[in-house]
Amino acid sequence: MDSFRLFFVQQFWRHLRHPAIWVVIVLTMIGARFFIPLPNDGYVTLSINNAYPVPSSGVIGLQLGIISALLLTPLAYIYLKAGPTRIQPWQIEDVTPSRRLALNLGQGFGDAAALFFVLFWIGIAGLVLCFFRLPISEINPAHLFLTLFLVAGPAMVMVAGIKRLLGARPWLKGAWGDVLFFIFWMTGNVVAAMLFDTETVKLGRDIFGFAASVAVSTDETITALVVGGSPSEEQYITLDPVSGFGRPDFLMARFQWFAVGVGLFVLAALIYAPRRPKVVRKAGLRQQAFSGLDRIGDKVSGFLVDLLDMWPVLASNMRQLLKPGWLILLLMALSLAGFFLPFRKVIGPGIFLILIFLTSRLGAAWEERHLRQLRSTLPMALPAQALCSGLAVFSLCVFLFVPALISSGWSGAIQTTTLEVVVIALILSVIGIGLGMLTRSTTFARLFLLGIWYAYLNL
Repeated sequence: MDSFRLFFVQQFWRHLRHPAIWVVIVLTMIGARFFIPLPNDGYVTLSINNAYPVPSSGVIGLQLGIISALLLTPLAYIYLKAGPTRIQPWQIEDVTPSRRLALNLGQGFGDAAALFFVLFWIGIAGLVLCFFRLPISEINPAHLFLTLFLVAGPAMVMVAGIKRLLGARPWLKGAWGDVLFFIFWMTGNVVAAMLFDTETVKLGRDIFGFAASVAVSTDETITALVVGGSPSEEQYITLDPVSGFGRPDFLMARFQWFAVGVGLFVLAALIYAPRRPKVVRKAGLRQQAFSGLDRIGDKVSGFLVDLLDMWPVLASNMRQLLKPGWLILLLMALSLAGFFLPFRKVIGPGIFLILIFLTSRLGAAWEERHLRQLRSTLPMALPAQALCSGLAVFSLCVFLFVPALISSGWSGAIQTTTLEVVVIALILSVIGIGLGMLTRSTTFARLFLLGIWYAYLNL
């Protein structure tokens, strides 16, 4: 118990002592103003059956909880992954005599407590907004905080649990872990959206709680649930989330996901594998094959780098971008397939997806604190270096899409394809490089670009 308390307090105070959490709190409190719009703002946070919810303290808490659970959970994961606890003394922790279970539970609950602290300030912002949205006599802080935390609280514990689980295995600490979190988040949203297609809403299937919380807040049959947008008619629906949240099945469903999140802390401790220094061993057939592919890929990518030798900084960025070699071979194969395969369904999304990981890595490659200081001593200013990185990404993207553009010219769809190529190249070069340099992490840029990619795939 003493070890748990030590690790919990240590982790929680690491969050509170760092300015990052206060920046997050300020930004979310400002965002709360837009989460709860005024009647004449032309949009709503939540519309049910094409109708506006009648505002009350419980409904405002419900809306803030839904936004926090649905949209802020990726930001919570990014904060835990790239925030003040990103650097851990693993060389000491891996050999500490304390039990791994106590460490994981303590640090996991410390992360969850930090997210709950952010939720508390979101609730404070919502309470302030109540004075501008409701008569004084109808303001009830208990109702607001109850609905906010019952919806978003278990979701935040789940995010902390997923982050601990992905950090337990060395190969899941990077890009693979971010992709798995994105799949988990999308799956949770899709499953929740499908709950209203069945006759009986199964509350326990809603990880993030937004569908379950709406289902118990009204006796009407829900045919349409929209987050954002605006109803086409001036209709209103009365919700009673406070009474609905008192239902035993709803409370059990939310407690279920809270318990699953805590269970992930335990599972992370059980499957934890310490990081080990790489040992050079005799390469097997598999390693030899990948080593050969890397060498071939390096030679192929060297052709493009040689074209840029007259611009050394641009060539250097291109050389960093075109790694590893086997992935470059895959990119070149997809590029050449553009002569034969459809751009919109295969070539565009395929090349876009692979370049997301290469671009986000390049954007954050030089942004560690001491490397940033070293980079600032180079003859070229930091903005110019960022521009060169963006130009390298843009140039590579356009180069890879040349076969698809030629094929589109033959089929008469050159204008549409060119527009999509330019948009993809701009998104990758501006967002991938910009967010990487701004946040000093690959996670934010990677998840943001994956969201854009998924939307593009489904257009």
